[in-house]
Amino acid sequence: MTTIVEPQWLERSGTSGNQSSIQLLGLITTARDRNWNVAPDHEIDAFRAVRSPTKGCPVARNSSTTSSPVDSPPRFIDPRRWGTLIGLFGAGVFVFSYTPGFAEFTTVAARILVIAAITGTLWFLFASPRFLGPFSAPRGRHIGIYLLCVIMEFALIAFGTGRLTSLGKPELQPALIALVVGLHFIPFAWAFRERMFYTLGSVLALLGGAGLLIGTGTSALTAAVGAGLMMSLILLAYSLGMFAGPRPGNDR
Repeated sequence: MTTIVEPQWLERSGTSGNQSSIQLLGLITTARDRNWNVAPDHEIDAFRAVRSPTKGCPVARNSSTTSSPVDSPPRFIDPRRWGTLIGLFGAGVFVFSYTPGFAEFTTVAARILVIAAITGTLWFLFASPRFLGPFSAPRGRHIGIYLLCVIMEFALIAFGTGRLTSLGKPELQPALIALVVGLHFIPFAWAFRERMFYTLGSVLALLGGAGLLIGTGTSALTAAVGAGLMMSLILLAYSLGMFAGPRPGNDR
């Protein structure tokens, strides 16, 4: 008979903390001595990380292995949650700045929707937080990428606005802003290891680009308002954990 040793066995047995880790190591050693089939090392490491009292701390397998990303910081010191507030502010600016050019019903509906999305996002970020995915602290080069993107964002908006004005199309500026804001988000996906930025940046860039290509004042306003609404909804989805992968140690 073949016996398979899985780390989940200890969880079902009701042990916890250091006791479970000690028992796990003893069981694995015994199993390997008797040539039983043992769960892969990466599953064992993931189980130890979840069951350990120091949950969320990196677990090093040996001296040549770099530390793994921590699970998730506490909600009120998680920079991802505070950083999301910048996006929510931008979404509100897009909607409230550019809806006055629409009919009253459209203006009211868009503003109610963005307020609802912002409120829901704040709730799921801080009041009833969801798991956003494993957190990797950004290093110096990642912060540098962020600052460079922000600087390039303002530079491109200033340059593009000047070009539109010289072409007699200043009314297209809202679409230009949506396009540039979207493009500046895309490198954040690499810098902060958050795939949500691919979706956010692509959607905003497509809306802004479409508004510029159509080339009317109405299309530019629609692109900007649409960018604000989509940004708030994508960030709401992010706060709900829809862009998070499975927790370390969970079955896949």
